[in-house]
Amino acid sequence: MTQPLRVLLARTLASASTGCRTVTVAVILAATVFAAAEAEGKPLDQVSISLFSGIAFAPVVVAIDKGYFRDEGIDPQLVFTPLGTDSISMTANGQTDIGATATGVSLFNAGFRGLDFKITASMAVHPAPTTITPLMIRKDLWDAGIRSARDLKGKAISTNSPGGSIEYKLELIMEKYGMTIADVREIGIGLPETLLAFQNKAIDAAVLGEPFATEAARRGLAVIDVEDSKVAAGDLGTVIIYSKAFITKRHDVAVRAMRAMARGARDLQPNNWKTKDNIDIFTKRFKLAPETIEAMAFPVFEPTLEIAKYIPSLKHQAEIHAKDKRMPAAAVASIGPTIDETFVTEAAAKK
Repeated sequence: MTQPLRVLLARTLASASTGCRTVTVAVILAATVFAAAEAEGKPLDQVSISLFSGIAFAPVVVAIDKGYFRDEGIDPQLVFTPLGTDSISMTANGQTDIGATATGVSLFNAGFRGLDFKITASMAVHPAPTTITPLMIRKDLWDAGIRSARDLKGKAISTNSPGGSIEYKLELIMEKYGMTIADVREIGIGLPETLLAFQNKAIDAAVLGEPFATEAARRGLAVIDVEDSKVAAGDLGTVIIYSKAFITKRHDVAVRAMRAMARGARDLQPNNWKTKDNIDIFTKRFKLAPETIEAMAFPVFEPTLEIAKYIPSLKHQAEIHAKDKRMPAAAVASIGPTIDETFVTEAAAKK
């Protein structure tokens, strides 16, 4: 037991002589001190987490930077990926315990094929009427008169990773004008790299996630097509997945990890996400100006990271991708069995 704990324990026990109520309080405090002393020196459980850079996984980075994982006895090991779907294979193969990934073809096909993972929590939900993944048109093209997706036939459009939730949104946009994604040249580029692609005129437009969309507008690289960007409101865009080994062999750690992430989500509810500590975290993580962070559209996060209510959204996304022949129609039925609500439920019960 360290010296500070010894002093606290001595003072606690000494106060027990002043009355019955104080004795009760002293016993409780003493038990707390003994528990803390017992925990001292106990190694933290290492948990690896793969994710790509973007506000869609804000609860994870907030939980890490505010020490919520450590409060749960966990040492989080972050592995950053360039595309929103890379985490799926890494988690299914057991390279990481947790994957923070976009919804889409890769996720749905992986579940259909029975890979070793489960969708365990929701992450970013598209808010209404604003959007966290707007359609952006390169500034010079906007100035030349291209003001909507109607004029983007044959143009190069970045969607981060083909088949992902961002492509789903582009498909909904193109449907408005009687077109499909086959009518454009789709390019997969990491979200931060999209800014450079706009600058170099390597792309004509992008469905770009925040905070990079606001940064592109701030730099004068692209303009948000507000009307076309309103589609997909209420849809789930990103999720948390757990590897089979993490679920079966480290159940308690998996529950504690979920509790840490849900705590991060509760810090990001609509009325309080712009606190200074949150802005500081996003500024550091995304290497963008605080003004950009404060101006961006922000996703909705369930306070408990509930996932079951978004099964209809996931199925609709899968149906759209199946219609585009990105995946077999039979994969739609596999979405329900791929979801495991256990950890959200247990984490909420043990706050």
